[in-house]
Amino acid sequence: VLGHDWNGGAVTTQPTATTDGVRTYTCTRCGVTRTEAIPATGGGEPEQTPACDGGAACPSAHFTDEPKPGNWAHAGVDYAVSNGLFNGMSDTTFEPGTAMTRAMLVTVLWRYAGQPVEGNNPFSDVENGKWYTKPIAWASANGIVNGVSADRFDPMGVVTREQLATILYRYCGAKGIDNSAQADLSGFPDVGSVSSYAKKAVSWAVAEGIIGGNKIDGVTCIDPKGNATRAQVATIMMRFIENVVK
Repeated sequence: VLGHDWNGGAVTTQPTATTDGVRTYTCTRCGVTRTEAIPATGGGEPEQTPACDGGAACPSAHFTDEPKPGNWAHAGVDYAVSNGLFNGMSDTTFEPGTAMTRAMLVTVLWRYAGQPVEGNNPFSDVENGKWYTKPIAWASANGIVNGVSADRFDPMGVVTREQLATILYRYCGAKGIDNSAQADLSGFPDVGSVSSYAKKAVSWAVAEGIIGGNKIDGVTCIDPKGNATRAQVATIMMRFIENVVK
C-alpha cells in the first residue's frame, strides 16, 4: 500500500570500458531489489566533455567522495561542478548517492537559466529567504514545475524519474526548445504506472536518450516512481544540456 522506498543503491557490478555495470537498489520496507544499468566507461558521455584524470585540475577533486575517473558518474559530476549547477552537500562532500530533492533540481535549472528573479512564492511550505525560494518562484511562474497540491511544493521531497522528465520537458517548453520527440513505450511492462501528467514527458525523455530503462527483478522497466540520485541527475543534466538544449 505504501509502495517501495528505495535506498541509495550499491554498485554490484562495476562497469568496464565496453560493458555496462549494475547498480542494485533495495526497498527498505520489504527487501525487494531492483537494478539499473551503469553505462560502460568507454562511451556515452558527450564529446564536449574532456577526459579527466582526477588530478589537481579536476573540478570535483576537493570532494572526498567524488566518483573516481572511469566511474560512469565522474564526468557528470565534473560538468555540474565546473558549470556552477551543483554545490556540494558540504565543503568536502558531494554525496553522489544521495537522492535529489525537488528543491535541489529546480535550483540546478535556475542556475543554468542565469538565476533570474521572477515570480512570487505561492507555496505555504516554501519559506521566504531559503536557498531554494527564488528558484521555486521562478520555476512556478514559468510553468516549469507544479506543486504537489494547490499550495504545497514539498521542497524536500525526493525527485522521481517521471518528475525529472516532466520538469526538463517543461523547461524546454518555457524556453522554446523542441520537445516534440516521442518514443514508443509499449515495450516497458510498467508503462501503465506512468502518471497521466508525465506520459508525454517520459516518452520525450526516452526518445532523447535522457531517461533509460531500469532492470527490476531482471525486467527492463520505465520505473517512473523510482528515485534519482545527485550523481544520476548530474549526468542527465550534462547530456540534457549538451545533446538537447545546445
